[in-house]
Amino acid sequence: MIRTLLVTVLLHLVSLFPLSVAHALGRMLGSIFYYSKNDLKKITRMNIHLCFPELNKQQQDELVRDALKNVGMSMMECGALWFWPAKKVLGLVKEVSGSEILEGAMNNKNGVILAAPHIGAWEIIGLYCPQYRPM
Repeated sequence: MIRTLLVTVLLHLVSLFPLSVAHALGRMLGSIFYYSKNDLKKITRMNIHLCFPELNKQQQDELVRDALKNVGMSMMECGALWFWPAKKVLGLVKEVSGSEILEGAMNNKNGVILAAPHIGAWEIIGLYCPQYRPM
């Protein structure tokens, strides 16, 4: 419970700053993940090794470092995604692709199931889509 409270307070504090600050903090957090011994690093290293066996150890290690920095950035941007007003969050959307496919499916009146990868700012889809149709 204390850990949850601390994370919530941290994300509230981070949400007071521009997203660039959250991302910078996230990269630092990712570097901490990379340079410390932890399960996240171990699992990331194993996954990179399994997915990219053709890469040499140095190339795989660069991917591990970059992946962990991206995990840190995703974690820190949660403050903005969760605590900013919806209009401000939607202001972050710069490009949408495939909207015509979604629109065509919704026009069939059969309903649509959206499947989004559970990484990155996937939460935005729950704010974005209701602008056009009820969800």
